[in-house]
Amino acid sequence: MINIIGLSVGLAVSMLIALYVKHEVQYDKFFKDSEHIYRTISHRENDNNYTDFASTLYGVAGELNSQVPEIESVTRIFRSYRDYVYSGESHYGQYTYHYVDSAFFNVFSFKVLQGTPGKLLGKPNKVVLTTSVAKAIFGNSSPLGEEVVIDEKNFEVIGVMEDPPAQSHLKFDLLLSMNSYPKDYLEMMGSDFHTYFKLQAPLTDDLKRKLANVAESFVNESYKPYGITYQIHLQALRDIHLKTDFSSYIEDLGNRNYLYIFGCIAAFLLIIALFNYINMSLATAEQRKREIAIRKATGAMKQDIKRQFLTESLFTSILAFVLAMFWVESFIAPFSKLLGSTLALHYPQDLFWVAIFIVGALLLGIASGAYPAFYISRMKTQDILRPQVGRRARKFGLRNGMLVIQFVLTLALVATLFGFRSQLQYLLKTSPGYKTENIVIFSGFTDEIQNHYQTISQECKRHPAVIEAVGSMHRPGTRGSGQTLRRFDEPEQASRACMEYKVRPGFVKTYGFELLAGRDFSEERPSDSSNFILNETAARMLGGDVLGEKVMLWRFEGRVIGIVKDFHALNLHNKIGPLAISRYMNAFYKLSVRFKEQNEQEVVEHISNVLKEIDPSYIPNYYFMSDLNERQYRKEQKSAKLISVGALLAIALSALGLFSLTSYQLTQRTKEIGMRKVLGATALQLNGLLIMHYLKYVLIASIVGLPIAYWLLHSWFLDFAYHTDMAWWFFAGALLLTLLIAFISIVTKTTQVTKLPPIHSLRDE
Repeated sequence: MINIIGLSVGLAVSMLIALYVKHEVQYDKFFKDSEHIYRTISHRENDNNYTDFASTLYGVAGELNSQVPEIESVTRIFRSYRDYVYSGESHYGQYTYHYVDSAFFNVFSFKVLQGTPGKLLGKPNKVVLTTSVAKAIFGNSSPLGEEVVIDEKNFEVIGVMEDPPAQSHLKFDLLLSMNSYPKDYLEMMGSDFHTYFKLQAPLTDDLKRKLANVAESFVNESYKPYGITYQIHLQALRDIHLKTDFSSYIEDLGNRNYLYIFGCIAAFLLIIALFNYINMSLATAEQRKREIAIRKATGAMKQDIKRQFLTESLFTSILAFVLAMFWVESFIAPFSKLLGSTLALHYPQDLFWVAIFIVGALLLGIASGAYPAFYISRMKTQDILRPQVGRRARKFGLRNGMLVIQFVLTLALVATLFGFRSQLQYLLKTSPGYKTENIVIFSGFTDEIQNHYQTISQECKRHPAVIEAVGSMHRPGTRGSGQTLRRFDEPEQASRACMEYKVRPGFVKTYGFELLAGRDFSEERPSDSSNFILNETAARMLGGDVLGEKVMLWRFEGRVIGIVKDFHALNLHNKIGPLAISRYMNAFYKLSVRFKEQNEQEVVEHISNVLKEIDPSYIPNYYFMSDLNERQYRKEQKSAKLISVGALLAIALSALGLFSLTSYQLTQRTKEIGMRKVLGATALQLNGLLIMHYLKYVLIASIVGLPIAYWLLHSWFLDFAYHTDMAWWFFAGALLLTLLIAFISIVTKTTQVTKLPPIHSLRDE
């Protein structure tokens, strides 16, 4: 039972993690000719810093298409929005959409179910719906030719396509024609266009240089008046999900570091389970020596003995595989939910993977049964039956070696778990540098609401529980607009990369940013519309003493009226960068309202009523900053849970293996224990002697296991710009916990043996 259950758990965890890894590495491979699809990456270096982002200028696509004949097709995707969709007088909720050009379906082979949207996407005010959206709005009726209203504009439905698969980095509900915007407007939008292209043949080094040179020439010529120079790199479509470590706005990204961690967990558990299996097989073989001797004496050959043991091992591994499949089917849904994925094992489509699992289980059975089979079959009959007088047992044999390796892996997992938990608490408890509690954010505003900001702001503050209310284009915790910043008296070539938040007066006060110098924007000062507030990093980048000085933020000239203390504009994965807060835009996408504690519901109702009085068609859409602050570390929380499960399983399997090995070895030492008791040894002395014999293997394992844990944690911490310290208690705690579990496993069995009267121990078989 120990063999079958232990091996089945190791196999099941390995299968589940293998399915997850398969799911992650197959992102975007379903596209036709996916190996020939690439996108442009903009790279800029300045003052020993560099910036990478996955977008470029509007005109790059046209240049590539006209100057590189090896390109089959090139397409652009403009930003990603989320807005309300109406049909007639009915409201159907918020949906995510991209603006794309007419070549979108030439590059991305999404299946079109109705219509021929390819060419029609080149015309203004056209929309393609995904299946789920089409069904939600139009039911079973054909939506072709119908109109929907998005952002207060009418769009004609020209097609229905399949929902983007789970393994696509592009996630959207609708596609809108990019030409719904005037070309002049698109060319003004800077590097906001994700540009993809499909090649007619594999990418060569010469072609890569040619593509990069064409794109770089166009971009750098466009930015020449501003003294900005970019390099253009290429990224394969298949690499986007797991190999994107730079600014991006439209992707559903994974993290390859977590794949390595999960793979280690699967390997550790499988090795522990296999070593348990081999240890028990060897112990069983020792107990069956006389059986083997009789078989040999009655004519059995070495091959017969090998065949017998291998057959038994294969049978055990088959039973373990069947049980493992039961574990997989039982836990794949909660495991998938834990990782926020869509894992499933579809037998008709996944027969190849099921076959790999079966072959793997059989190979493991052969591998784990091979040593016992060869070990026992080569023993001579007379050596087995002859009393083993004068032979000393080896101090450190194979079984003890495997036991040490089990505890090496267990210690590494437990120490890593402690480090993960500590970093997760650090992420959740570290102040981002602004207020997150008791702030609600409303969004999804219509033009009517946008035109009545002052009225809305005043009416919101009428409620006694409302402390502040401010509109903005951005909020803390999100990436702002990419800009450049320099002193007014510096040449354009001195421009540095900078992030920008576009806000209304009161933003600094609402979020509680600490003003180190100067003041906030004021509605009473019209001149503030051309002024800026910088964070400490931006001020240092410009030389430090910039309060009151004129600066250039991209094309906008203004004075620095305030400097705020650095805060984490993004999460703790990212280093705090230069940030400028501007006031020149009146549009606001978000309304942030800070309120008194325990007044959450009445404030939400009040703000909703204020907005609906301005525009009765508005459907309240809001969320709380406190929820967002925790949600941004959801992957870390899920990973910590998975490692917790892995560590618990490792401890359980190791304890089970130690218990079984102790049981066997104590059976071998039964007469020794009886003799010690006859000579006056107490039960306590015997327990101490036996316990120290086994605990020393845990201490030996710590010499290797704890450095492995240090390396794993150090590698993971590199993924964060800010992380907790590598505390000594991660490793001391792992060692103490493992010693405690081992102690309980050992003492459970030794107590049973040492309590036996000597007559039971010394009796002949």
